[in-house]
Amino acid sequence: MAHTNGYAVIRGAVRLDLIQEAAVMISKGSLKVIYQRVKYNEFEVPGVCSQIRDEFMASSDKAPVAALLDRTIVPTPKHINIGIFHESNPDPTKAMTAGEGKVYVTVALTDLNPKTGWFVLLKGSHRRESKKTISIAQWEQVSLDVKAGDAIVWRGDLGYLHSSGGGGSFMTIVFV
Repeated sequence: MAHTNGYAVIRGAVRLDLIQEAAVMISKGSLKVIYQRVKYNEFEVPGVCSQIRDEFMASSDKAPVAALLDRTIVPTPKHINIGIFHESNPDPTKAMTAGEGKVYVTVALTDLNPKTGWFVLLKGSHRRESKKTISIAQWEQVSLDVKAGDAIVWRGDLGYLHSSGGGGSFMTIVFV
């Protein structure tokens, strides 16, 4: 159940030809870096990413998005971003969150798992009493393994840990 866990996986959410086009663009190094974050670099968004967003909105199962937003109708996405994870030396005791009141749909442009930089999710941690701190030992750590074209739908207040891996490419659609 998506709402209970704080996340859901939608297999084959987007056509592979669009995914591959975006993955090639990001891997060529021709896109301008907008932000260099602790775990990934975020790039300017090429037009194909709008097509990916539109296909997700038209064709994919949006029930997990609605459930995680606590709504019956999925709103228009607020924005999209694209990035590549880089290797890091994360603090295994430091849990993160992305943004309360938001739901993220991370579409895998390449296979994503902790070896390629994807986060380790803290299952159900969005239900914690204190939104300021996360006791890692209290929550089951979930290492997802998704293929290019799959989507991970997750709440912004879900706790996660950075992984040490890198190289995976992604696009994220943000709903508020």
